[in-house]
Amino acid sequence: MCCQLQPDSRYRLGQLPGISASLQAGIVSGRGNNMLAPKANVTRAEVAAMIHRFLQNADLF
Repeated sequence: MCCQLQPDSRYRLGQLPGISASLQAGIVSGRGNNMLAPKANVTRAEVAAMIHRFLQNADLF
């Protein structure tokens, strides 16, 4: 896993399982320096890459 997940003001405790699963599946990878940026804007290219990785993991692509 690329990032250390610890509860803080950037995300709620209820979000940690989904974030952790997305990291472990390789769908998301963080923004460098092992940091997640949950409140940052994402580009269309980043969303397309996440969807592509999700579909690959689900054997749909």
